[in-house]
Amino acid sequence: MVTSAADGMTLLYTPSSLSLAVLVSKTPPYDLAKDFTPIVNVAISPYALVVTPSVPAHSLKELIAYGKANPGKLSYGSAGVGSASHLAAELLKSKTGIDMVHVPNKGMNPALIDLMGGQVQVLFASVPGLTAEKSARVRPIAMAELKRSGLMPEMPTMDESGLPGFAVGNWAGLLGPAGLDPAIVKKLHDEVIAILATPEMKDRVKTLGYDVIASTPEAFAKELRADLERWGPVAKAANVEKSK
Repeated sequence: MVTSAADGMTLLYTPSSLSLAVLVSKTPPYDLAKDFTPIVNVAISPYALVVTPSVPAHSLKELIAYGKANPGKLSYGSAGVGSASHLAAELLKSKTGIDMVHVPNKGMNPALIDLMGGQVQVLFASVPGLTAEKSARVRPIAMAELKRSGLMPEMPTMDESGLPGFAVGNWAGLLGPAGLDPAIVKKLHDEVIAILATPEMKDRVKTLGYDVIASTPEAFAKELRADLERWGPVAKAANVEKSK
C-alpha cells in the first residue's frame, strides 16, 4: 500500500491499529503522516469498561475507589500488547492512580473468556463482542466514548462519569497512498458518504456493532494526529513496545 501508485486504484481500509502500530513498534513500518492520504473515517466500534461480578463496583467511581483501596489486587485483560484495550487500561491507570496487573491475550474473544472465567477482573471490551450471553456474565460500567453510543445508550460514558476527555475505540477508515489527487479523494469520499446514508447500510453498520463517523478527509487526518498525541505518552510511560 505505501509504495502503491497514487491513482485511486489501490486503497486501504483499516482499523485504528494502523496508528497504534507506529507507537508500539521498535521499528515503525511506515510514517503515518507522510505515507497515506486520509479519505474518510467510516465508523467506530466503541469500547466499554467491563468488570467481573466479583468486583464490588457498579460505576467508574466505585471501581476507582476499590482499586485504590486494594492496590495490585485487580488484574486487567487485553487483546494483546499494544492493542487499544491495553493502552486504554494504561490510560485509566495513569489518570486515576489505581494499580492493576496486565494479563495480555491473543485477541478480544480470549480476553473476554478470561474475564468471564475470573482470570482477570477488568477489561476494556469491544462492544460488538459483548453478546447477550456474555453481557449476562460480566458487568459493563461505562462506555469509553465522549458521547453515549447508540449500541448501549443507557450506559454512561467515562467522560460523564468523572474522567473528562477519556475516549478509546476501534475506528475503521479508508485511506489512499501519499499524494493522492484531491479530486480523487473527494470523489471517493462522497461515494462512501452516499453509501453510508442509505437505510440498508445504516442497519448493517449497527448490526456489526459500529457507530457511523463519516468524517471529512480533514477530520480524519486530525484524528490520526490525535491518536499519536493521545497514545504516544501512554505507550511510553507503560514501556509498551513490540519487536516489530
